[in-house]
Amino acid sequence: MNLNILNLSKNFNRNLTFYYLTLFFVLGLFCYVYYLSLNFIINYWVFSQAHINFFEGYVKRGIFGSIMIFLENYLHIKASYTFSIFFIIFNTINIILFFKIIKQYSDNHILFIFLALSPTLIMFSFNDLGGYQRFDIISIFLILIHTHFCLKFRRLEISEDSYKKFFNIFLIPGIFISIIVHEIQLWTILFHFILTKNIFQTFKVDRAKYFFKYLLLILPIIFVFLYPVSDVVVTEMMKNIKNRELWFDAIKVASQTKNNMAIIGYELNTNFFNIYNLKINLFFLAMSIMPIHLFMYYFNKKENIDLKNFKIYEMYICFLPLISFFAIGDAGRWIHLISLVTFANFAQFPYSHKPLNESSIYKNLLKFICLIFILIYVFFIRLPHCCNLEAKNITIWGGLGQKFISAYHLLVKTDDDFYKLNKRFKKN
Repeated sequence: MNLNILNLSKNFNRNLTFYYLTLFFVLGLFCYVYYLSLNFIINYWVFSQAHINFFEGYVKRGIFGSIMIFLENYLHIKASYTFSIFFIIFNTINIILFFKIIKQYSDNHILFIFLALSPTLIMFSFNDLGGYQRFDIISIFLILIHTHFCLKFRRLEISEDSYKKFFNIFLIPGIFISIIVHEIQLWTILFHFILTKNIFQTFKVDRAKYFFKYLLLILPIIFVFLYPVSDVVVTEMMKNIKNRELWFDAIKVASQTKNNMAIIGYELNTNFFNIYNLKINLFFLAMSIMPIHLFMYYFNKKENIDLKNFKIYEMYICFLPLISFFAIGDAGRWIHLISLVTFANFAQFPYSHKPLNESSIYKNLLKFICLIFILIYVFFIRLPHCCNLEAKNITIWGGLGQKFISAYHLLVKTDDDFYKLNKRFKKN
């Protein structure tokens, strides 16, 4: 008996060490991105759009820019600093939340490494800097915090009243505000609704009263998509920030309601009707769903009561709206969200690890094959964030391996401008 307790204690300490080493490894990698963002503007498109503001009247996506410019004008906090710090804070919170959720898998090193370093999950914006400093980060935060609360409730770590307070005070207002900040939040509302429905099924509650609150989200949706933004207001807004070096085409596209439908034809031709681009999009779409589905089921104990309540069709319903990336563009960002939603649908349930029979040659071989696949996947593959992949000669290869090569070139002299930060990025 004492020997068993000692072995359990050793395994626990080993898994805990493995967990924290992986967490600090990921945080350490992102510290490099944070350093870049404080010294250079690494996403000039979004930085330009972040200046959209309400000072001349209503425009789309004007909340963040209004706050950012107010802080600069009245508190003398540089706009680029506010922009960088906002994403550093939210990204760090998301990493910590994500790791709190996947801690339950740390006794299964294969599954844990797959989730922690997957190019379609939290590492997406590190592998492709074009995916960093995007307002999708608010959607990701709400996905992860809702998953975290659902998991805590199913573990009996919080009460029914605690979940209700989270729902009323944080979740619905958070979604409401985030829709006005950036309309991408709209495509994840169905995910939140299904998680809420499943939680409320476990205790007696007037569900109609809570579900009605999701209908309140129709108001900001209608406002964002249908309110006519005046050309005069947009012109005046851009005049007031004309002394800044920005991409004004990016500002004009994002600030007007009428531009919502203008991109559909181009994006369909780029993401769907171009065979090269389509193959890569479908590859990552499959990789964002199938491995998570397979590993979560394969490694989970069959007698896991919580997982038996999982309805697979609900997972597909959750990310069905996100498939619209074929007509919207920036395919990688949407596939990243699909991967997170797929993960969250499983991660809302407590995990019970199914230990493999070490004496089985077949299972050891399968385990070895899984390990090789995962190492190749997490170290040598990256999900491109967007655009015409064929025209830019972008493939699926890259990932952490390429980042380590880039780090080497930053430390030694090179004639390649790609590795010269002052030439690749604008100084902050």
